[in-house]
Amino acid sequence: QLTLPNGATLNKIPVDAQHYDTILEASNGFREKVRVRLLGLGRFDRADHLQAIEQVEHVTILDSLDVRFRTGEIKLLQPGWLNGEGVAPSKTGLDWLADSFEKYSPDDVPLPYLFPTLEGHVLAEWRPFGSWSASLEIDLDKQQGEWHALNLANDQEETIELDLSIAAGWERLVEKLKTMAEEVV
Repeated sequence: QLTLPNGATLNKIPVDAQHYDTILEASNGFREKVRVRLLGLGRFDRADHLQAIEQVEHVTILDSLDVRFRTGEIKLLQPGWLNGEGVAPSKTGLDWLADSFEKYSPDDVPLPYLFPTLEGHVLAEWRPFGSWSASLEIDLDKQQGEWHALNLANDQEETIELDLSIAAGWERLVEKLKTMAEEVV
């Protein structure tokens, strides 16, 4: 059985023996909310809802901070998602964000925790790097980010605006993250 991000479940998924170890590992991590990316052939209804999986080509266990999966979860939010308040983030903006992280974020840079904001933005937060705590509030429509970093040891703060519509903005973000990660090593 496979539970989709929207809560729907699919039964009787045809899985070849080559994927058994990955499926077993994911099943053992069910309580810890281990997630998988499944590549295969599916059958959809007229409303474009997945009805069945007919063939599985590849199964991958996702990092718990996988940006594409998390943006997919955030896409499910409706207007008023927080006690009647809260703008649902733009679905096309969330697609852009996931694509940009895949394109510009190298494997040696840690992934952030992603949270929706009441204004329809996305907040990316990185666990403390040694003494640094960092976040980036991303305006999906303008493709702009406000970087904020705080050194917890000496209260040094850094705030900068990043233009994430261009590669240079993402490169600057990666540079900041790498600098903080190097301080830990």
